[in-house]
Amino acid sequence: MRTKRNWVTTVLTAAAILACIVLSVCGNVNAKDNYGQTVLMDAAWKKNFELVTRLVNDGADVNAKDELGETVLDYAFVRPDQPEIVQYLKAQGAK
Repeated sequence: MRTKRNWVTTVLTAAAILACIVLSVCGNVNAKDNYGQTVLMDAAWKKNFELVTRLVNDGADVNAKDELGETVLDYAFVRPDQPEIVQYLKAQGAK
C-alpha cells in the first residue's frame, strides 16, 4: 500500500524529472508557460527545495514575474511551512 509520504515523494520526483526534461528540450531554464510562470515558480509553490536550488544553480531568474506580476518569492510565500525556500531565494537576491 502506498503511503502519503511515498505519494508526495513520487510527485516531487516526477516534478524534478519534468523540469530536467523541459530544460533539456527547451534549453531555457527561464522558459515561461501561457501564464508567464516558470519552472522555478512551480518548484517554489510545490515546496521542492531540491529542485529550487538546482534551478537557481542552473541560472533560473529568482526575480522572474508572471503575467500578474507575481514573483518567485510570492509563490514561495504561499507555502509558509517551507521557510528555507524563502530564505534561500532571498540569499540569492530575490526581491
